[in-house]
Amino acid sequence: KHAWSLAWPMIVSNMSVPLMGLADTAMLGHLDSPIYLAAVAIGANIIALLYWMFAFLRMGTTSVTAQAMGANNFSLAVLHLSQNTAIAILVGLGLVILKSLLIPMVLWIIAPDEHLQSAAMTYCQIRIYTAPAVLVTYFAMGWLIGLKKPKVPLAITVGANIVNIAL
Repeated sequence: KHAWSLAWPMIVSNMSVPLMGLADTAMLGHLDSPIYLAAVAIGANIIALLYWMFAFLRMGTTSVTAQAMGANNFSLAVLHLSQNTAIAILVGLGLVILKSLLIPMVLWIIAPDEHLQSAAMTYCQIRIYTAPAVLVTYFAMGWLIGLKKPKVPLAITVGANIVNIAL
């Protein structure tokens, strides 16, 4: 019962993410060229690849936070949050700085035609600037899960997806 109370918010949160992709597809499908839809699909996968390479840090934050809370040491849990936030910002800025190397390299591996490659590059060049904020969010969510507050990340995820869909 206790495990379910911690798990269900994460299950619902993860189920809400594909809805944003459906909204993007519906919107882009109405544009005058299928290039835009294909470019966003490729670009979104490239950005997801770059961000999810660091998803293990979220689970690492969850574990050290849960350990600190198990030891009744909230100040240690806060220390983990602040250290990991600094790491997220540095790694995110590193991704932004290396965008001119990373994005073309991944696009070269995928090898779409040049019109599609150009549109996907533009999409990625814009989205990469969200890296510091996305990585900080990963750590914050891991920290909140470690505090046994999974409903807060659920509210954040669902709220962000609703805003993204509306925009």
